[in-house]
Amino acid sequence: MHPLKEKSIARLIIFTAARLEQFANAHIFKPIGLNMTAAKIMGLLYIHKKITPSDILKITGGTKSNITQRLNYLEKKGYIKRFIPKNVAMDKRKIFISLTEKGKNKFGQARGLISEKSLDLEKEFSQKENDFHFEFLKKINILLNQHEYEQPEKNINHKDNFHKLASSCCSLDD
Repeated sequence: MHPLKEKSIARLIIFTAARLEQFANAHIFKPIGLNMTAAKIMGLLYIHKKITPSDILKITGGTKSNITQRLNYLEKKGYIKRFIPKNVAMDKRKIFISLTEKGKNKFGQARGLISEKSLDLEKEFSQKENDFHFEFLKKINILLNQHEYEQPEKNINHKDNFHKLASSCCSLDD
């Protein structure tokens, strides 16, 4: 059965999230040489200023090979730099990543496109509908956080980073 014909909010949200990700990749990230994973990584670097590859892996839930490929791509493009802090002995586990100025500019470009495309979508709804959608999605995120806290064996201890990441990409807190 088609996901839109079922009476399951969770299935509809999952289906819609996948379609939104496809839309974002096609109309926001791909035109500027990025994809969703690269944008997430850049968002995390925007929030944290510097972070280790293993932390990026934990926070995004991506695969090691995909994150490594994205980091290599971002570094090749000059959007990120890898470094070992001066006060740390040479150890690959202590490598940090940060955005370069070029990376900050590219991330700013992505944020602008996200805002532009969001506003286009929001124009299709009344202010009351947009307010309802916003509150509904906030509540969904709260419930997901509560569910994750109730299952500590699955808890990756980075829940606040997802809100911060969404805020950094979508200018919710600006």
